[in-house]
Amino acid sequence: MQFFKGVVFSEGLALWVEFFYKFGVKFHPKGFFIAIPLYFIYLCLLHRIFGLFKKKRFLWLIGIALGGMAGLLLEWFLVGNSPWNKPAVFQSGQLLFHGAYPILGYLVAHTVVADRLRNRLFIYMVFASGITSIGFFLSDPNLKKLWLLFLPLMAFLGLYYFIYELATRRSQSSTAASMTRVR
Repeated sequence: MQFFKGVVFSEGLALWVEFFYKFGVKFHPKGFFIAIPLYFIYLCLLHRIFGLFKKKRFLWLIGIALGGMAGLLLEWFLVGNSPWNKPAVFQSGQLLFHGAYPILGYLVAHTVVADRLRNRLFIYMVFASGITSIGFFLSDPNLKKLWLLFLPLMAFLGLYYFIYELATRRSQSSTAASMTRVR
């Protein structure tokens, strides 16, 4: 159950960004619906790989690196958003995005999350959604594109705080458990 909870949470975060891109920047609903099963398969594989490293202290850093690099490779070779094909594509933004959502979903599913932290994450995403949604109402197409491309990516920068919080809680609880076993 934890596995699917993590995958679905991660997919929700990924589709959050895809929604703003596919419906705001380029009106391409078909692309959005094609992305749903593709993200699911990709995240199932990635979460299985995370499971191999679950005992590692720096799982969160391994997850950011694996997710970021795997996501960039998919963007480059499957989607065509490579630096050699589309030099204007914001590569560091893609790395930021693909580094965050897979490991955050995994950590949420496999860590005891305090209600306070869960509520802060929910409020953060609602706030980011509201601010980003303003872009749908902008009349200037260039400003609209800029707004709907960069604000969701910048919101993911804030998600790294939650990744860090969950990772430190995870390491504290595993340290406490190992101290108990030693006694």
